[in-house]
Amino acid sequence: MFFVFFGLRTDPTQILPALAAASLLAVAGVVTKVVTGWWAARRARIAILARFRAGTALIARGEFSVVIAGLAVAAGVEPRLEDR
Repeated sequence: MFFVFFGLRTDPTQILPALAAASLLAVAGVVTKVVTGWWAARRARIAILARFRAGTALIARGEFSVVIAGLAVAAGVEPRLEDR
């Protein structure tokens, strides 16, 4: 239900202008999470395949990213994100 409500509040005309930046941030997030999981598992002397699994387990985003975006709006980081 949460994602249905969130999706209904999204203005489709605003997706294309933000697509490049959002894609870049998504790739950066995925890479840093995999590297962090790999590094932590390596420090714990976990096997190589399990290191990769540990890194990929961190990729999930969900509601946490929406909360971070809400905090950015509240802080006035991007005025275009505010309700009209």
